[in-house]
Amino acid sequence: MEKKEDLKLKQEKFCQLYSTDTEFFGNGVETYLEVYDIDRSKPNWYKTACVCASKLLSNAKVIDRISKLL
Repeated sequence: MEKKEDLKLKQEKFCQLYSTDTEFFGNGVETYLEVYDIDRSKPNWYKTACVCASKLLSNAKVIDRISKLL
């Protein structure tokens, strides 16, 4: 069984969606919005998603997992 680099469940789901051939492929913000269920009624929800997606895509374990999936 392939080790998933000790990612949290949502991080793994993010990696899976980000590296699929669906509309989420390569789109960190849309993938983040799908996985993390952001409250869109709050102000700046999109900016928050952008920042959080960027942080995830700066995480070495997340990048390594995405690379393995691709």
